[in-house]
Amino acid sequence: MPFLGVSSLDLGRSLTRLAFFLGKPDPMFNRARDRLGHAGGLALFYGCLFAAIGVGTPFFTPWLASRGMTVADIATITAAGAVARMVSTPVCGYLADRHAAHRRLLMSLAFAWTVAWLLVANAAVFWQFLLAQVL
Repeated sequence: MPFLGVSSLDLGRSLTRLAFFLGKPDPMFNRARDRLGHAGGLALFYGCLFAAIGVGTPFFTPWLASRGMTVADIATITAAGAVARMVSTPVCGYLADRHAAHRRLLMSLAFAWTVAWLLVANAAVFWQFLLAQVL
């Protein structure tokens, strides 16, 4: 069943490309990184990240309400996600510094974020939304 116009086959192909990308750097990525430099690539990444968050955040609360969540449920779900990010950020930073795996951790977290939002899109009850937000 397609979700937002994306079939499971397309999603599988994307995940396969991501797994390949994590294992072996893409020459096109290297050319873009060389052209932009490290700071430019990081700025592009954060620009895309915050654009995605900025576009989705205003619609998340009304969308949860349309799925039958009460005001208390919505507050709990959004607060749990914020607390999880607040706790996980220093832990992930420590792990990335300790193991010198910044890129791998960042790509793993981007993958986990995608999986979490796919779980949110398919959630039906409060505890599923809560679990997806904490993930």
